[in-house]
Amino acid sequence: MYSIFRLFLFLITFVFTLSWFLPMTPAVIANGLDPSWKATLNYAFLEKLAFGRDVIFTYGPLSFLNTNMFHPSLYGFVFVFQVLVAFVFAAISVVVLNVQRNIVVKALLYLTVLVIAIQASAVVDNLNLALPVLLVIVVGIQSLTKDNRAFLNGIIVLLILLMSLTLLAKGSSLLIVIPVVLLLDFVRVLGKRLPIYTVAIALLTAITWIIIGQPISALPHYLVTLFEVVRGYSEMAIDGPMKNVYTILLCALALVIGFVVLIFTSFKQFLSIRDTKSIDAVSYLIIGLLSIALVVFLSFKSGFVRHDGHETLAFFGIFIAALFFGILYFSFSKPRLITLIPVLLSISVCVFYYGKYMQDNFYKNQNYFLLSAQNAFYTQPVEGYRFIRRGIATRAHSQPFSEPFLISLLGDTYDLEKQYAQLSARVTLPDYLTDKTVDIFPWEQSLILSKKLNLSPRPVIQSYSVYTESLVKRNVAHYLSSDAPDYIVFSVQTIDDRYPSMDDGSLWPIIWRRYQAIDLVGGYLILQKRADVNVVDIKKVNAESYSVSLGETITVDNLAVTSGNGTLLWLRGEVSKNWWGKIVSLLFKAPIFRVVIHFDDGSSQTHRILPSIFESGFLLSPYVASASDFAFSQSSQTAATPSLKNVKSIQFVDTPQVRRFYNHKVNVTFEILEQDNEFIASELKQHIKNHELFTDIVDSDAFTVANGKQWNRDWLKGRDVLFAHADSRAELNLEALKLSSYEHNNKINVEYGIAEGAYSGDAKTNGVIFNVIGINANAEQTALFSDTLDPLND
Repeated sequence: MYSIFRLFLFLITFVFTLSWFLPMTPAVIANGLDPSWKATLNYAFLEKLAFGRDVIFTYGPLSFLNTNMFHPSLYGFVFVFQVLVAFVFAAISVVVLNVQRNIVVKALLYLTVLVIAIQASAVVDNLNLALPVLLVIVVGIQSLTKDNRAFLNGIIVLLILLMSLTLLAKGSSLLIVIPVVLLLDFVRVLGKRLPIYTVAIALLTAITWIIIGQPISALPHYLVTLFEVVRGYSEMAIDGPMKNVYTILLCALALVIGFVVLIFTSFKQFLSIRDTKSIDAVSYLIIGLLSIALVVFLSFKSGFVRHDGHETLAFFGIFIAALFFGILYFSFSKPRLITLIPVLLSISVCVFYYGKYMQDNFYKNQNYFLLSAQNAFYTQPVEGYRFIRRGIATRAHSQPFSEPFLISLLGDTYDLEKQYAQLSARVTLPDYLTDKTVDIFPWEQSLILSKKLNLSPRPVIQSYSVYTESLVKRNVAHYLSSDAPDYIVFSVQTIDDRYPSMDDGSLWPIIWRRYQAIDLVGGYLILQKRADVNVVDIKKVNAESYSVSLGETITVDNLAVTSGNGTLLWLRGEVSKNWWGKIVSLLFKAPIFRVVIHFDDGSSQTHRILPSIFESGFLLSPYVASASDFAFSQSSQTAATPSLKNVKSIQFVDTPQVRRFYNHKVNVTFEILEQDNEFIASELKQHIKNHELFTDIVDSDAFTVANGKQWNRDWLKGRDVLFAHADSRAELNLEALKLSSYEHNNKINVEYGIAEGAYSGDAKTNGVIFNVIGINANAEQTALFSDTLDPLND
């Protein structure tokens, strides 16, 4: 009867957990920074690019198991993976009933596993952190009981398989998987048993690596580059409110109190009993507590290094850590009232702050836990039932996991061709890119994929992720090799207020020498690889080095290397942390290092500098913040280009926080780069000047808009345009606008029209009047031009 009850409970639990993990709302592709790297990693997997060698990122070849964005051909893999995850959680929720406790404690342990499953289904990083701790719990329970050993062995095998898959989905899982399996094997070695867990993980990972089509020779590269990516992740730190950090530290402190009391009481029990079973219990209890400590630390780092929306990871992680603490407490120790107090304290603190944070930030003061319970135990199972029914009905008309099947099951969001068409319509790229290898800077690979071009990404696929010297060198080596792409679709963007030319800045001199700008489309420069350039000779001359103090101003005009406006000034240097800064960077993050830039027009800007790649250097002056700036920086007429600003002086920001963690001296070297006047194709130069003129006019004080909220600047099919709704008015003060001599002899050509969506949509316009009015010095108005467009009839 008891076995039948367990089987029934397992089946019910599996149905619920499966409804939480089912991939019911995935995406295939989208525009933007994050969707682009997700789509690129899917592309790299399908094209059999070698991860660790051809592709370097925080995620691995099986990234689609974690990202909820994947190509239709990968849906079956994800579905099976999530079914296995749901099976394991359901099985473990029944396994905890093996603990020799009363029915109330068993019920609490069962519910705790379910709550962990809910959190793991909500945030995939929780799943990666939870699996190793679950392994410790199952192995510990197996060592303490003789019941259901075959079933427990099966769960252990599945957990190891899932852990090996997560290592190839998100490489940073290595930081918790490897320490946990080493600790488990350490206990086995002490008991004179073979260290099977480390071997099993290594073997399964290698086998999976080969099965998915990755060359075995690339696996060491994957592990090495993973270390490089993880090691430099703290350099991506951004500022944020410290109150949430203090909240997490309070939760962690409560857990530490529980750790100390639990270890102390368990050790006293061990001293009083000293049998093999108590030794095993204490051993697995210690391993479990160390695993929880890793969960807390990794959650804290991943949440507050970026300190934006990522901080939810810290709250999720600390919450499941507290839940795991409760499971360990009741599974491997004999509860006493005095030891129960810190356990309840730690869990209650985590639950209170976690729930408050979620309610304040995401659920707008609604009761998060009631909403979560309703979603988990009603909404999701109902949706899962409907999902399965749709799948069965759709199966009768098409093959399972085929694209027609998935479109019928998931809707138009999973119609790959439709999504391609929508993304492709955003920017019109030239036809000559077809059948050529293409890379795009700094991200937006989704645009290239949506146009079905031959994407040839650099190893570190997105420029903001090149945040260590070793990663810089890998991208540089790729662009110096014969594997460099035929074309580059290039723009200048960055994140977190970095100096714009710093991201992948070491590639800029190579691109200037090896490519030619031939077109400007949709705000992107199209760069073509030159056939006659095989060896890139980047000449840097007149190097001049200084050791400057924080806060000290360096006047660029006074440097011996500079020769006035039009000079390409390269800056590299060394910003070193003191011993305290290195410790803080390991445990948390050092303060952001910033530089103030003063320009020759009297303006100034403050940007952040990444110390880890400062040694590689970047273009300091002229200030390049757009694709056209990038092109014109190579013109001998740089000084006459309106959009380009030259740097007059720089100053490394001096604050008490920076002084506390960084050395007070910064070593800098200024160098001059030779320009390449052939970089811009002659037919492109006038096109870029027109684009710059438009931008300058619209952004200038001479241009004003009567109803500003109705206007915005955009790029329509490769042309600069202003969108407006009637009734709007724009004024251009010609006296205040100072045009340089080359701009059409001070003539401004204006084109006008109606956007297609305004007369082809449901709310069709019945016409629009364009008026041009001249106003003289006496405020007298003269109608210079008027035209009425009637799109419904003409």
